[in-house]
Amino acid sequence: MVASNLVAAGTGIYGSAADQISTPLGIFVDVNLDLYVADCGNHRVQLFQSGQINGITVAGNTSLNPTITLRCPSGIVLDAE
Repeated sequence: MVASNLVAAGTGIYGSAADQISTPLGIFVDVNLDLYVADCGNHRVQLFQSGQINGITVAGNTSLNPTITLRCPSGIVLDAE
């Protein structure tokens, strides 16, 4: 049982900056302990590399590949390969 809240990525403050998320609805942790967050409120998937506070938008309007449009992503599953 967890006795208190734990911030695994970002600052714990609601928003749209690289270190913030809004209404996270799903997470995925890969073998490198990198955390992927389905950030519903910002319509994106954020990657928080292990030990980093700032995330990288890997899918959504502000990603490096803006052709992937999301509308309130609610889950995330990745293939190990």
